[in-house]
Amino acid sequence: MGVVSTPLTAGRPPAALLGETPAVTQTHRILYQAWCDANLRRATLLAVHSALCAEPTAFPGQLRQGNVVVRLHGELRFRAPHVSRVATRLDLLMNWLECRLHTAAATAFPVDLAASFSWQLSNIHPFQDGNGRVARTVSSWIIATCGYGVVRPRDLRRFLYVDAVRYYDALGANDVGDPDPWHHLFDEAVGSCLLTPDAYRAPIAGSSPSVPLLD
Repeated sequence: MGVVSTPLTAGRPPAALLGETPAVTQTHRILYQAWCDANLRRATLLAVHSALCAEPTAFPGQLRQGNVVVRLHGELRFRAPHVSRVATRLDLLMNWLECRLHTAAATAFPVDLAASFSWQLSNIHPFQDGNGRVARTVSSWIIATCGYGVVRPRDLRRFLYVDAVRYYDALGANDVGDPDPWHHLFDEAVGSCLLTPDAYRAPIAGSSPSVPLLD
């Protein structure tokens, strides 16, 4: 079995991501530590949600308790999975992410990995509010973890939401088995928003873990 070391800004968690809120930097640290501990789990994502969504109406750190539909201009665009399926699907997603990060494909195709995660989380829609914030923040961490570069979540939001119809059309196409529109849109967003690695300020000393190559 081979071994691959996946770099996070030269193997070090960031002290700050320039131009972003302290909450985003905190979530990158939470994810980095969980990844180092081989413990990317549902609880990790709940901690990320709690850090990003402090407002009481978002029910920080809690899974949604009811069923959800999303409408755009009065038109039904998305119906989330039944609330009874959320916890199980979230567990499967986090297991999937941890396995993918431990493969050579992660460093070869980090934007595809981030796009896939973002769509899956959006599809599960595990939180009452803040699903997009969590998806974009974890995606930005995946891209950095795989050594591709730095993308600020707020920049992703600005690009993706400039055309809300295209955004929901792309997500909807993925829902019915056509991932290309979403991956093309996400790739455009990352290409437009990508920053240089020095957007991370004053990295903290540390080492990148070596992890088994699973495929």
